Amino acid sequence: SNLHLISHLLLDLLVLLLLLLPPKLPPFPAPLLALPCPLDFDDLAPPLEPPLELPPPPLEPPPPDDPPPNVPELKDDRNLSLRERLEQHRSVKGCAKCHEGIDPWGLPFESFNAGGLFSGDQVDSSTSLPDGTEIRDFTEFRAYLIEKRMPSVTFSVMKHLSIYAIGRSLTYNEEQALRERVEEIDCKAYRMQDLLRDVIQSDLFLTK
Repeated sequence: SNLHLISHLLLDLLVLLLLLLPPKLPPFPAPLLALPCPLDFDDLAPPLEPPLELPPPPLEPPPPDDPPPNVPELKDDRNLSLRERLEQHRSVKGCAKCHEGIDPWGLPFESFNAGGLFSGDQVDSSTSLPDGTEIRDFTEFRAYLIEKRMPSVTFSVMKHLSIYAIGRSLTYNEEQALRERVEEIDCKAYRMQDLLRDVIQSDLFLTK
């Protein structure tokens, strides 16, 4: 309420005056700060109006009609693992080509749940990468990334940091400039603080 706001403003003004007083002037007498001050005006505030009555929620729409007889029944794949669903999806001719280069990189993460935590479940997280490397679990996948794909991982991290920092997607020329900067970073360190510092000191961020 307005009374609450006025009480806090008066208290702030009193503190500000005490801080701005010249040192040669005598301070306010101590009893002034000891006087009772009504900082809470709940008892004086007018009663609140009764809350507005919300309209009832809309009725749920009726279920759809049965499909025509020439439409085949959908298969229930709720009990299938992600690997099995991906294999089922890759069996579609129009989807197979794209998933050949996407799925192998995601299967090692089957050991983690939707929140990014290690699930501990016994799942098959093996994969065969596009270059022919056979991976048995996420530990081998992480070692592979560190040994052979660290520049790519670094570029991906810096690209998404830059997109977040400037609030838009990168143009082609900006991505190429970022690739050149990744090549200049110490390949042995790859410290996160170095990547963050590079992003916030870049012309892309400073002139956004």
